[in-house]
Amino acid sequence: MSEADSLATAAAEKARLEAEEHQRQLDAEAEAQRLALEQARLEREGEQALNDRYAKVILDADGNMATQDYSAARDLYTQALDIKSSETYPQVKIEQIDKLLAEQARLEAERAEAEAARKAEPPPPAPVSNMDNRKELEAEEFMREAREREEAEKYGKIKRLKTAVQDQTVANGDEAYKRQEQDLKRNQSVVESSASLYEGSEDMRKRNAEELEALRKALAERKEALQAQGIAQSQQAVMAAKAQEDAHAEMVTAHQQGSSTGDATEQLKADAQSRMDAAAAAAQERSAAAYSQVETAQQQAADMQGKGAGLAAHQQASSELLKEQENLRQQQLANAGKDRSVGEKERLNGINVNTQRSFAEYGRNKLAEDYPQGVTEESYTEGNKVIIRRVVVQGNKANAYSKVIAKWGTFYFKDGQPISEQTWSVNTEQ
Repeated sequence: MSEADSLATAAAEKARLEAEEHQRQLDAEAEAQRLALEQARLEREGEQALNDRYAKVILDADGNMATQDYSAARDLYTQALDIKSSETYPQVKIEQIDKLLAEQARLEAERAEAEAARKAEPPPPAPVSNMDNRKELEAEEFMREAREREEAEKYGKIKRLKTAVQDQTVANGDEAYKRQEQDLKRNQSVVESSASLYEGSEDMRKRNAEELEALRKALAERKEALQAQGIAQSQQAVMAAKAQEDAHAEMVTAHQQGSSTGDATEQLKADAQSRMDAAAAAAQERSAAAYSQVETAQQQAADMQGKGAGLAAHQQASSELLKEQENLRQQQLANAGKDRSVGEKERLNGINVNTQRSFAEYGRNKLAEDYPQGVTEESYTEGNKVIIRRVVVQGNKANAYSKVIAKWGTFYFKDGQPISEQTWSVNTEQ
């Protein structure tokens, strides 16, 4: 092997080694980049998992807080604070729970003290009842019968009201049908009048055409007359000027015969020519005025025709607007009638006539509407009993207290239930 071949081999080997080294560096850089990306992905996934766990713990803690399970909620908020110590929400909730737990402990201690004090007091003497059970049962039966009569009367009124409403609904339907017929006739008349407005009358069109043709003929005749008048006036002016010129010519001739001054003659000629020019200008002005009158009359005819077309368009637009307003009113009346009918049906369907409601429910729903605020006393007799009734209304609530005075004793009731005389006095003597 020659020295040249040895050098070439060494150079090729060196290049190969350098290429391999370069490739290893590229592979190392790619691997480092891949590891960095993988590490970043793991960190993101770890942070996302941490956030998900924190959110779940906070959600559970808020649920326990809503159900007033403060101990469990405090434990969960503490776990959330351990997961993310930089968050302030768990710390605020923990402080709030501590205050609530302290308040509960205080109230519990107060209740325990009150219970201990109550137990330490001697029990009150048992009330001695001198009421005859038979009389009490009789009084209850009497009140029950009175309540049943009142309920029967009330629901009888409801039945009569329902019948009246049904009759009124039928009457309203009949009236609505009559109104619809009237509205239909009115709409038909509007449509017919609108159609006649759009189509127009044949006699009216003929009359308008004849009036327009007569106006055109009158304008043409007027124009011809004015032109003829202007031509005649112009001819008269020319003839007058010619006569004046002849007269002046004669005067000039006579003057020339009697005088030798040429300047005077020239002056007379100039004066005659000036008068002739003035007469021709006046005739031209009169002709122009006549033509102007004709053009003014033509413009007035065109304006009249345009106004007629505008009036027809305005009447057509007004008719369209009237039809739209009438249709809208009919739709509104129909919708209003339908809504009223549906409302009445729902209200009547909501009243269960055959089901007896309790006296307490009726009292709270009806007495508060029928009686004023405060205490209202009524008294009446029922057989050999005297009944004193006091209705106590407070806001939207009402209670009926009754005092039944009979030969065998006095009995007290609240909404049909027996009560003591003390309850009667305390709740009704205000």
